[in-house]
Amino acid sequence: MRYRTSTPSSTRPLHLVTVLERVLTTVLTSAVAVHLCGTAVAAPSAMVDSNVLVVDDDGGVGVNFLDLPAAVAAATDGETLLVKPGTYSAFVLFDKGIDIVADTSGGTGTVTCNGGPSIRQLSAGKRATLRGLKIVNANEAGLQIKSCAGDVWIEDCKMTGAQGDGTFTDPDPHPNGYAGAEIATSARVVFNRCTITGGLGADYLPLVGIHGNGGPGVYVRASSVALYQCAIKGGNGGSVADDDAPWSGGDGGIGLQVFSGETMCSGCTIAGGIGGMGGEDFDIFVGWSCGDGGSGGAAIGQAYGDPGPGDVQLRDCTLTPGAGGAPYPGASCSFGQAGPIFDVMSVSVATFAGDAFSHLAVSPMRDGGTAFFAMKGTPGSYAVLGISTAPTLFLDPFLGGTILIDVASTALLYPGFLPFSGAKQVIVSVNLGIAASQGLSLFTQPIFVVPPTFELVVGAGSVLTVLDPNL
Repeated sequence: MRYRTSTPSSTRPLHLVTVLERVLTTVLTSAVAVHLCGTAVAAPSAMVDSNVLVVDDDGGVGVNFLDLPAAVAAATDGETLLVKPGTYSAFVLFDKGIDIVADTSGGTGTVTCNGGPSIRQLSAGKRATLRGLKIVNANEAGLQIKSCAGDVWIEDCKMTGAQGDGTFTDPDPHPNGYAGAEIATSARVVFNRCTITGGLGADYLPLVGIHGNGGPGVYVRASSVALYQCAIKGGNGGSVADDDAPWSGGDGGIGLQVFSGETMCSGCTIAGGIGGMGGEDFDIFVGWSCGDGGSGGAAIGQAYGDPGPGDVQLRDCTLTPGAGGAPYPGASCSFGQAGPIFDVMSVSVATFAGDAFSHLAVSPMRDGGTAFFAMKGTPGSYAVLGISTAPTLFLDPFLGGTILIDVASTALLYPGFLPFSGAKQVIVSVNLGIAASQGLSLFTQPIFVVPPTFELVVGAGSVLTVLDPNL
């Protein structure tokens, strides 16, 4: 890679900025190297191209598959599925380390997955990434990640859990909404810039079905999960909204529900779901009776029966409890109670001080072109961008967040100081000599030295997929 960037903007003399950059580059590189691995890092190692399969529901020249399930079944570890805008069926990644990347970097079109995909039993040493998918019409959780020892990266995806179904004729009714994302017994899971919403609780249907509570936005059980710049919300509770049913509305879902495990959130908005509307009834002997609106969901919480233990680490997150639901119009009952911010019993919650640092690699891109990285954080911070061929995940309090890239295979770029706005764009010319129908995924994460304390803080991660320019 060849790096170029503009001169750092500053009101200080240029020679002072240059000296400071040189000093900080030396100090920061040494500190990171010593702290993380004890040796300085060089160019990314093990840069091996992988095969790229094109998926397009419109077909045409150069298209390998028309739908995702067939493409996933045919793909082997290390391959990339490049998905053109369109609508595709749900799929299951069963111990397959592949990248599924929406080719929408030009800003046109959407890759829609009709049904909730699942990533299961990914072996240690393998990685799976999803980028740019919009997941709709899930049957259960919007996305399920279960029993994965390998690395799972989810980036720029939108997902919503299924609405509950409380119909009496269903042999296994499930009136509560499903999770937007369910992560269970998985070692290293990363979400970057995702929108994750719990499913709605089932609404009451007279003589047909019961109502339920909203589903959690994110459900974590016995897993290690990092969420950066994500919008997370519990599903709204189901409504009674009937004048022959004097029951309270369903409760809103929890935004982030932690059964057990370790979860890190940086720069996220986390909100509980809104309670559902209550109902009322008239009895000639008793008179009018009614149910209150459902309670709002907690921003972060545990449900009854969640045993823990669990740990939640927060950095610069906005937490909003769900509002209580309304009573039936004209009824004498009350609005439901607003949810709490925290409703935890055996989960500890800790907060890192300071700003969250965002980061985005515009992807995919074609080899021979220009890569764009965007980062934002505390003005005046000095940035170093790490680019690696492999991901990892471990929480590091020394660096105020979660290390997401493998240091042993990392090269460093030096974007310099963040300007007064706190936002900076890094431009990199990329000439990797990618072979025909091949691609390469690079995992990127910046680290910052923050004034005035010179604290070291890691930012969000982002995957850069570099493709054969003819794809």
